[in-house]
Amino acid sequence: MPSVTEGNIIEHVPLIPGFYRMVIRCQELSREAVPGQFVQVQCATGTDPLLRKPLSLSGINPETGTVTLVYQVRGKGTALLAGLETGQSLSVVGPLGTGFRLMEAGKRALLLGGGIGIAPLWALADALQKAGVSVDVILGFNTASEVILDSDFQAVSDRVLITSMDGTCGIGGHACVPLERELKLSDYDGVYACGPEPMLRAVKGLTEEVGVPCQLSLEAYMACGIGVCLGCVCRKDGGRPGELYQRVCVEGPVLDSREVAFDE
Repeated sequence: MPSVTEGNIIEHVPLIPGFYRMVIRCQELSREAVPGQFVQVQCATGTDPLLRKPLSLSGINPETGTVTLVYQVRGKGTALLAGLETGQSLSVVGPLGTGFRLMEAGKRALLLGGGIGIAPLWALADALQKAGVSVDVILGFNTASEVILDSDFQAVSDRVLITSMDGTCGIGGHACVPLERELKLSDYDGVYACGPEPMLRAVKGLTEEVGVPCQLSLEAYMACGIGVCLGCVCRKDGGRPGELYQRVCVEGPVLDSREVAFDE
């Protein structure tokens, strides 16, 4: 069950302009959380902003009692968060949501992330590797100057492919360019993906076309994080009357691709 916890910030560093890595010592959270889940972070001590900020868990280490958050400054809340310093405390609610389902040892997994959507896949790659799963990763960025966590993924993966929309590094084009090729050439047991909706829609189509199971981590505006406000619902593919929608913050953020219906 999620709980309100006070964590201690032991590391907080910029990765590139506008992107940060924060490591929080939080024993209980690190023991209970699984890759794919998220936390609601209190960015200010006052009421502005009033709501907590949902952030995915990028790293989970129960041995050190720490969790890692990798985030992008996008608004007032994350701007305030970026101003916090090592040694300060941080109020978090979690773990929240449904995480990734891990494969068994000996299987092959392909992970695909776009932009800040790569954040929860780092914890997933680490967990899969420790479980004896072969891990390949595709990381998609707009340009070379926005590449983050590439060395971190290389440490927990068998192979890492990088794409850039402008062709300044790695493979030119979006992340699904190598995905289509990899699905044809390699025998993967499953695909995991997180990123913007157009990318996830493409991943759903490509994986279902070749019959490879796929889990999608959806991005949505999650105000409460516990399924009460219904602000983050998404359509359910093939849902029966009364079951046409599901809450990203509770039933997700990780869902089987066959359960997700994207708007055209």
